[in-house]
Amino acid sequence: MRRIDDLHMEYPFSGSRMMKGLLRQEGFTAGRLHVATCMKRMGIQALYRRPNTSKPAPGHKVYPYLLRKRKRCVGPT
Repeated sequence: MRRIDDLHMEYPFSGSRMMKGLLRQEGFTAGRLHVATCMKRMGIQALYRRPNTSKPAPGHKVYPYLLRKRKRCVGPT
């Protein structure tokens, strides 16, 4: 578990799959699920980029919301 912590400091973006590969290169035999369990116990998570979904593309046309102008239905047709 100490080596997992050391590797996480060197590669903070590595998840359990990459961590398993790094450990195998050093001669440790551990499966991915065991590495993932150890990482959970230590509170280690991989760093990921957050999705950039709230920013509009520059130069993109903003279309009007056409349903706002419609009249409401009073009853069945």
